[in-house]
Amino acid sequence: MALLSQWRRAQARKRVLFEEVGYCMEKSELERNLGEQPLVAVMAEHNLKPHDLLVASRVPMTHKMVARACKGRRLTNRSRKVVLEALQRATGHIYRMIDIFDYE
Repeated sequence: MALLSQWRRAQARKRVLFEEVGYCMEKSELERNLGEQPLVAVMAEHNLKPHDLLVASRVPMTHKMVARACKGRRLTNRSRKVVLEALQRATGHIYRMIDIFDYE
C-alpha cells in the first residue's frame, strides 16, 4: 500500500513539473506517418525492389529501413542519407533528398 501511495505522489510531482515547464507530450510529438513517399515512384521507374537498394548500399542497411522509408515513416537524417546513397548507386542517377522524401 505504501508503494502505491509513493508512486501516486511521484506521478503527481511529474504532472506539476510538466505544467510548470509548459510541456505537453501530445503537442511535442511529430507526425510520424507521412504517407507514401516519392521514393516509391522512383524505385518503380527503375524497376527496383527494396532488396536492390540493400545490395547497392555501401553501409549496413535493413529491409525494414527501406520499407519504413517507402511507407513514409519519419526516418533519422542518417537513415535517409543511407537510403539516398543506395538509391543513387542502384540507379546511377543523382537524386536530392527532396526528390525522394516529402519531409525535412
